[in-house]
Amino acid sequence: MSNSVITRRSALALAAGALSVPLIVTRALSAPYARFRAFEVDVAPLRANNTPEVADQVARMLPGFLRQYFAPYYAPGDRGAAVLRARVDTVWLGAPGSAGGGSNSNDAVDWITGVASVVVGVHIAASYPVQSAVQAGSVPDFDVSGGGVAFQRVQNLAQAYAQWLPGQMGL
Repeated sequence: MSNSVITRRSALALAAGALSVPLIVTRALSAPYARFRAFEVDVAPLRANNTPEVADQVARMLPGFLRQYFAPYYAPGDRGAAVLRARVDTVWLGAPGSAGGGSNSNDAVDWITGVASVVVGVHIAASYPVQSAVQAGSVPDFDVSGGGVAFQRVQNLAQAYAQWLPGQMGL
């Protein structure tokens, strides 16, 4: 048998290899921003709509939550990776009873809204609106600076924003 004869086994191996290349390329092209080198948080709209303490708290907490929930996609040294820019527009701490639990309930529903953008180079490759609600406890404490219940409520909203986002992005 000469060296130029292709066996059935080698033909199958070549075919399998040829088929796997397009699959790998298709997968790479379908998720061009599946890695992020940085997370940026923009709370300017929140600062305009809310108290500075709420904006400061979200600006401090949200980057850590983004790193936590995007850990499998975080590549800080990868210059080719995208930047995830999380803008927070509003934080609303619901009034006691807004959860609708009946006349004896002081539970509230809190909201956070914004837009997360995937920035590749200088262009926005994709944007994802964020609107998340969290049911809060029954204590009507609105002091966000002292670490009380309201501080925890804002922290829960920042966490909900970051936790919800990867699924919304299809990651």
